[in-house]
Amino acid sequence: MSYKGKVYVAYDVTNDHKYFEELTKWEQTDGSNYNLINGTDILKKIDKVNDDILKTDLRLRMAEADVCLLVVGEKTKSYRKATRWQVENAIATNMPIIVINPNGIRTVDFDKIPAAVKKCLSLHIAYQSLILEVALLNWPKSHQQYLEKEKKYNIRYANSVYEALGLETYEI
Repeated sequence: MSYKGKVYVAYDVTNDHKYFEELTKWEQTDGSNYNLINGTDILKKIDKVNDDILKTDLRLRMAEADVCLLVVGEKTKSYRKATRWQVENAIATNMPIIVINPNGIRTVDFDKIPAAVKKCLSLHIAYQSLILEVALLNWPKSHQQYLEKEKKYNIRYANSVYEALGLETYEI
């Protein structure tokens, strides 16, 4: 079974666009691609348009998706403006957040995630297509259950989940 919903991808447009491009090429187990959307076109206007207009446009774009996928690259933590807006909007709207680590880390990478993500309910996974598919299929429901129990913390899959999928540990 593959994930059919829309996924909003938040990332540092300046430094991590290569990861977004790669994500657009990933296939799920049924051969379909992920239905990814982002705010790159909106964020290109960051120095030309009022911040409130940009934030509104981002909120509208993000509202099209069911899940927010945050790509955490080397400089994500220090990218204050646009990445922060996207994360804050996902948190404010209780959108399920999946944090994906291109460096292969399977848990919270405290050295690279924005401060707001450290304090919110989110799932942290390695940058691998198969675990992303599993996360998309399962995290939205689990996220809702955690919210109902008022539990807000970072979650990761056990290594046994990766092993059951035949995924190796790797680092880029």
